[in-house]
Amino acid sequence: MLRVLSRHSPGCYSLGYPVRPPSQSRQLRRQRHDLFSSQAHGTLCYRAGPQLPIPARERLAARPDERPGAAVNFISLFAGIGGFDLGLKRAGMTCDSVVEIDKSCRVILQRHNPEAKIYNDVKEVGIATHERKSIGLICGGFPCQDLSIAGKRKGLVGERSGLWFEFARVIDELEPQWVVIENVPGLLSSNGGKDFAVIIRWLAERGYGVAWRVLDAQYFGVPQRRRRVFIVASFG
Repeated sequence: MLRVLSRHSPGCYSLGYPVRPPSQSRQLRRQRHDLFSSQAHGTLCYRAGPQLPIPARERLAARPDERPGAAVNFISLFAGIGGFDLGLKRAGMTCDSVVEIDKSCRVILQRHNPEAKIYNDVKEVGIATHERKSIGLICGGFPCQDLSIAGKRKGLVGERSGLWFEFARVIDELEPQWVVIENVPGLLSSNGGKDFAVIIRWLAERGYGVAWRVLDAQYFGVPQRRRRVFIVASFG
């Protein structure tokens, strides 16, 4: 999973660390933004034991051992035109289902994922459509409009960014081994940081070890400054 996030071209950045020493101007430019701020990256790990909430301990004990290298199938929520899907498929994973409300995007997703089930509403997906523990990974970038510094910043109580709770419901019902979440850096400061804490705490209380990092597309071969926060969670 981490291999997907750490691929790089020569001279680019892998998880925010330079592959080769950058120029002094690049060093100064990178110091000016908060890529290395205490909030922009971090980890939170839970282990099986008394510190885990009882439901999480029961879920961890009930999960069968996974064979190393076993194929991972995934569901892509809020898929857009399938950026996550492309990366995960290139890493050898199998797209089981995609969820996207935009009709034009669904046409593209259908063309790129002919084997996958297509849903137009995240509220349709869950235990009613998939068996518990049948999915290895759930990924998605839930709507950012209420989190972005360019918006009104209603946060997770906003109608659009509040769809995080549907994302959480799908995770809770299907219990994947891996979760990958993407959103704008405004998530870190929304509601004074409390909205970000809601997501991290929710994952941790269900037995997930969590890591997050702000990554910038310009260091991964894209001629554009596009910073996004990525949250990677692994059960157990």
